[in-house]
Amino acid sequence: MKKILTFVLGLFMAIVCLNVQALEFFPLFSSNSILQRDKDCPVWGYGEPNSTVDVSLIGVKANGKKYIKKFSATADANGRWQIVIPKLPAGGEYTLTAKSGEKKVVSTNITFGDLWICSGQSNMEMSYGWGLTRGREDIETASYDNVRLLMVPNYVTLVPTKNLTEGWTLCTPETAKRFSACGYFFGTALYKALEEKVPVGLIDVTWSGTAIETWLSYDSIASVSADHSTAVANRLAEIDAWEKGGKLVYEKELADWEKAISNFAIDASSDDSAAGEWKPVNVPLQMELHIKDDFDGLVNIQQQLF
Repeated sequence: MKKILTFVLGLFMAIVCLNVQALEFFPLFSSNSILQRDKDCPVWGYGEPNSTVDVSLIGVKANGKKYIKKFSATADANGRWQIVIPKLPAGGEYTLTAKSGEKKVVSTNITFGDLWICSGQSNMEMSYGWGLTRGREDIETASYDNVRLLMVPNYVTLVPTKNLTEGWTLCTPETAKRFSACGYFFGTALYKALEEKVPVGLIDVTWSGTAIETWLSYDSIASVSADHSTAVANRLAEIDAWEKGGKLVYEKELADWEKAISNFAIDASSDDSAAGEWKPVNVPLQMELHIKDDFDGLVNIQQQLF
């Protein structure tokens, strides 16, 4: 009997623990982040529903004066909480801390500056590894402590998600190589040109070939015109179908498609008259992964049926 009670109690506690939500900042407010200068700045995160969250911002302003500000927020029924930091000038170094009960989360090396969104299709998404022919040396060697990068990965979701990114990084050759090259050159040139050396935060939200509607909320799309209202209704119907088994159908059809195209070959040369040996590759992938980063020429693809 004691063993049964112990098992039941242990199972109950495990279920309770699974339902406990960790205290966390939204990734936009991770360590190394840049917050917008000279404007009231909302900061939010997640914790236990209806819990009290105490937040503090402590550090040194650009003029060398100490800064301490404390806030309190109450999480809503979904666990989301928010505070607003009064506007601060550019620069400084701060630590952002949130506490709720025994839980605590800390973000360090935070500064204030100008935020820029780098969004667009392939020309904006293109990074160092796509085959840059100019500016490669700068990316390979330069580091900027006051240029910070935030990469938003290409991720499809039919509903809003808080899984945005792992957070901010300092601009180093390692991080810059994965970032939008256009965004990188714009941000570093801007930082060098600003006499006050205002910190620059760059947010990479790029995806080749995406239409603008895929980046907008349903309400925003529906407000444009009646035609868009119909498109929104269709997308909401897709979500409903997805949740009612469409996901399984999609995964099966995707697996069948990947199997059907798994036997391809590729031949690349700088001269279309030159004949090379066909080599098997995995598709679909970026061509740079099959050839060389700096390749500039012609590519022929054919399916081998034997």
